[in-house]
Amino acid sequence: MAAKVQKTVKKSRKKKTVRQPAKRLKQKAFIDAFISGRYHIGEACAAVGISRSCFADWRLNDSQFQQNFSDAIESQLDGWEKALHKNILSGDTASIIFALKTKGKERGYVERENNNKKVAEYLEAVLADKMTAREAAFKISAMGLPLPRVLEIELSKGKDQGGEPEEFTPISEEELEKRAADRLAAIEQQRDEFLPQRRAEVAEIKERLKDMDSFAPEMFEGE
Repeated sequence: MAAKVQKTVKKSRKKKTVRQPAKRLKQKAFIDAFISGRYHIGEACAAVGISRSCFADWRLNDSQFQQNFSDAIESQLDGWEKALHKNILSGDTASIIFALKTKGKERGYVERENNNKKVAEYLEAVLADKMTAREAAFKISAMGLPLPRVLEIELSKGKDQGGEPEEFTPISEEELEKRAADRLAAIEQQRDEFLPQRRAEVAEIKERLKDMDSFAPEMFEGE
């Protein structure tokens, strides 16, 4: 009985060792068919006799196949870049424009018309209270564009949400001195208006009390 069990275990192990290389061979055949078939998954599946669900299972659960398939995709991109570079060297205008739009953004090769349209949309959204000036500024900055002057003015006025200024505007010494002088003048004006009135009230009280004893009941008559 024990010998039979050992034989069964050996047979099972043998099946596993045989099945694994067969799976790898089929995966390799798929990758080869995928590359030679212009990177078409359906055609590669049909070429090696597997279903799309089988391919999906390999891609999700088999790390070695994932790496091999990723390498195949990279080789596809390498081929495209090589073809694009060849077209650029031959003077193909469309290829040159495409390359500059994608690879030359940092040097200013962007579609200004589309960007200007987008900026205009953000400004209209600010006017319609659908977007704050700060949000618009972030979006425009993310596009790599300078802020429109009108937006800078709105931020400096503090008209954004909460009523707090978005930027701190320094005040000159002359302006500070002027504000201090205006404040002192206002205080002096209040004092000049208040003191005469207060003095008149005190004089009236003294006149009423001059002939009365300090604690005489008559003092409070008419109060």
